Amino acid sequence: MKFHTVLVVTGLSAWGWTVAAAPEPISDSSVKASQNSTADWVKDLSDDQFRIREFATKKIWEIGDAALSDLQTAVQTGDP
Repeated sequence: MKFHTVLVVTGLSAWGWTVAAAPEPISDSSVKASQNSTADWVKDLSDDQFRIREFATKKIWEIGDAALSDLQTAVQTGDP
């Protein structure tokens, strides 16, 4: 009986820490309003903040092939 209780408490505790450590979802409000072009999102791929880089990656994937020219330009010019 005690082993079962310890197992349940340990499992719930591990689940609680996992939920608490999960990153917050990315939203448009967490990114600067002036960033709405592909070139801005490509530039944001080198931002210091993970949330900004993740949002830019999501937007570039949504755009698809239309972002290729800006991505190629960034590769040729190097990391800002």
